[in-house]
Amino acid sequence: MLSWRRHRAAWLVIAGATLGLCGLIVTLLYTRSSSFEYEHTRDLMRPILDAAQEAFDKEDDRSWNRFEDLLDQLSRDQTPAADEASAGLLCYYIGSHPAEMLVENLTRRGPRALPYLEKFRNVPPIAAWRYSMVLASSEERHAIFDEEAISLIRRGEVLNDF
Repeated sequence: MLSWRRHRAAWLVIAGATLGLCGLIVTLLYTRSSSFEYEHTRDLMRPILDAAQEAFDKEDDRSWNRFEDLLDQLSRDQTPAADEASAGLLCYYIGSHPAEMLVENLTRRGPRALPYLEKFRNVPPIAAWRYSMVLASSEERHAIFDEEAISLIRRGEVLNDF
């Protein structure tokens, strides 16, 4: 008993340090700012992914309209951060029509979107656990990146440009 009391403070310090280190690791994995070329990219993606998750959860017109309005805003934004955010959003299953809107948006952006598509084709840019309900599978990502967006851009075509 004396031994436990004497070393209890040391064990508490070790336990606290271990928890602190785990918290730091989780924070670093979550923020992963090095995965983005532009810091503003994360700010563009998060509201859209949050709205997508809400639309799937609530399944009401108001939520879906908000989600589509945010996608429309992104398509009008012609900054490099919006190019990167548009490509990053393809890593998530957000519905077939919204995904088609994103591919059309990216093909209109043209070759400047290619580096971001190639960057995110294998790795989702935001911590997957936060948006795990909408994370696309590896096969879905490869299909939409390689067979649609990247190949259309390389051929100089725009989706739905009739």
